[in-house]
Amino acid sequence: MNKYDAYEITPMNTIGWTEDNKGICEPADDAGLADFWSLFGHIKGQGVECIADFPTKDAAIISLMTTALGNAQDVLNNMGRSCYADVDWVAIREALRFAKEKL
Repeated sequence: MNKYDAYEITPMNTIGWTEDNKGICEPADDAGLADFWSLFGHIKGQGVECIADFPTKDAAIISLMTTALGNAQDVLNNMGRSCYADVDWVAIREALRFAKEKL
């Protein structure tokens, strides 16, 4: 089961660097001036965890959609609902893969 109960996409800016060349980042005040976009997962009672960083908001959204699709497929399959048997998961994944390639 998924450890995240919610997701968020946040525009981020790099504000400095550590001695071992790791970026120090914080949420961007102006999304239009973001250096990159981060996908965060919320863990109930614990806060958020950065899952991945992306160069654009669109790339972050497609990653979130892919993650959500996988979670939905797992949940629906575990529920054993026959009304979802005709969902073409492969076609949906291919459409997301195509969108990701166009970014």
